[in-house]
Order: sequence, then structure tokens, then C-alpha cells
Amino acid sequence: MRNTILATLVAFGLSAFAFGGTTPATTPAAAAPAAAPAAQPADAAKPDAKTADCQKQAKAKGLKGPDSKKFVADCVKAK
Repeated sequence: MRNTILATLVAFGLSAFAFGGTTPATTPAAAAPAAAPAAQPADAAKPDAKTADCQKQAKAKGLKGPDSKKFVADCVKAK
């Protein structure tokens, strides 16, 4: 059991190197200053608000499961 756990930990540790992972110090992007993230438009928060509102409506109607999902999807598209 101990050997299995050790082998698993080693495999996960080495997988970063196997899939092209590098340490932050050797990454070229680490030498450059971090770029500011692109500003999101003001509408970026609206889909969450729309979804939340539609979910509240579905809950008020007592919808559950696939009926609730369909209602929310249709409601969000309509708004």
C-alpha cells in the first residue's frame, strides 16, 4: 500500500514535466511583467443576474429537474 501511494505521488509530480510543464522561474512569461487582464464589458455580469432571476421564477413555479432547466434556458434567451 505504501509503495502504491509513493508511486502515485511520484507519477503526479513527474506528469508536469511529461506534459511540457515548467517551473515559473524558467517560463519566459515569468520574466515579463504580468499583463493587465482585459476589461470585461458591463454586460458580463448580466447573464448571471438573468439566470438567477429565471431560477427564482422556476423555483416559485415548483419546477424541478429537466423542466426547470428548460424553463431557465428559455427564460434567459427571452431576456
